[in-house]
Amino acid sequence: MTTPRVFKQEEFGKNKIPGPLVWHYRHIDAVFSNTSPMADDSTPSPIAPPALGKILQCFSGSFVAGTMAMLAYRIMLSIAANFAARPVLSDNPAVANISAAVRTLVVGMAALGAGVFGLAALGIFLLGVQLLFQRLTGRPSTLPE
Repeated sequence: MTTPRVFKQEEFGKNKIPGPLVWHYRHIDAVFSNTSPMADDSTPSPIAPPALGKILQCFSGSFVAGTMAMLAYRIMLSIAANFAARPVLSDNPAVANISAAVRTLVVGMAALGAGVFGLAALGIFLLGVQLLFQRLTGRPSTLPE
């Protein structure tokens, strides 16, 4: 077993650490100094329009989220119809109040799920439209690769 090498303090600032640790320490330095982590790299990165794969991911993700929203909406309608068809038969007002609250919460949670998935589907679909527009016009993408 070999003993690990001990690095001197001046080696950290100059990025003389060998191997993949150089990348890691450059990013740590960049976080604390508000500079680009690879600012000393001389390779320019061309700005390209978004890839077709990202656009297809947006539309397929929107389809999946929309499908889940429709399923949650149909479940909510089914639960509400079931609760309406079977009223609580009790003379005790506490039982009637608690059952009404529980029924409201159950239907509300199903509606919340439908709403969240519906808004997510809408947002992802609009992101796909934006990326498609950027690709057709040749504008650079704002998404990280």
